[in-house]
Amino acid sequence: MMLSDQLVVMQKNETPPCISIVVALEGAQDKKAALQLVNQSIEEAADHLRTAWPDKAASLVNAFNELLGNYTYSPVHKGIGLYVAPNYNKLFHFSFPVQAKVCLGEKFAVRELLYQEQYGFEYLVLHLEEKKVQLYRGQMDRLQEIKDDNFPLDFDNEYDYTPATGGERVKDKSTIIGLRQQNFYRVADRKLEAYLHGQVLILTGPTKDIGYFEDVSTHKKELTASIHGNFSGVPMKTLEDKVWPAVRSFIELRDQQVIPSFMNGSPLR
Repeated sequence: MMLSDQLVVMQKNETPPCISIVVALEGAQDKKAALQLVNQSIEEAADHLRTAWPDKAASLVNAFNELLGNYTYSPVHKGIGLYVAPNYNKLFHFSFPVQAKVCLGEKFAVRELLYQEQYGFEYLVLHLEEKKVQLYRGQMDRLQEIKDDNFPLDFDNEYDYTPATGGERVKDKSTIIGLRQQNFYRVADRKLEAYLHGQVLILTGPTKDIGYFEDVSTHKKELTASIHGNFSGVPMKTLEDKVWPAVRSFIELRDQQVIPSFMNGSPLR
């Protein structure tokens, strides 16, 4: 179920008290440390529930403990959110830094979920270079290189050019090189098909190579931005710093305003 669908489900189940707990995990080195932070926030919420809603406190705390029973720790998660109401409980992972908070009210506090909805989608980065094509999967400002049977794709002299009409081979060296390069990128474009499912696609690489790829690509509708420059062999952070502003600009242009129908609850801290 997509996050937007989950937000609709949450809204339909906003029966007070709605408890929203957001826990920052950047300092947690393992699952034990993460659970300790979460339990501290749950106990804070439980204290308030025992005072304000004593008849519902036990069942709501049990719902939090049920969520923790299925919690899977991962060092890539920067935070988690636990959302519990009398007829609803759900845990979400956050891929960006969050501020810890505990909220109780008539509605869930979903600012972090809205942020993740807006910025946390997955995108692809295809880096083009004369002799190699690399593919990255991105989320927020982080990239992870895809390494499998398709990528990285290395240039092979077998990526020969298609002879001109009439069957006569082209003799001009620069033309031959260009045609071979286009055929190389045509193969990369076909392999890209297995990964593109409507995601945003960012191209990076020298201007010449981007031009060759754009001439043969069948995925122009997914192409969102082109970042010119050779980033082969640079630290991943360098590429991330180049790509993320382009992705964020796309998002902000797409989403001029966040849906205002999801109201935040009142924070205890």
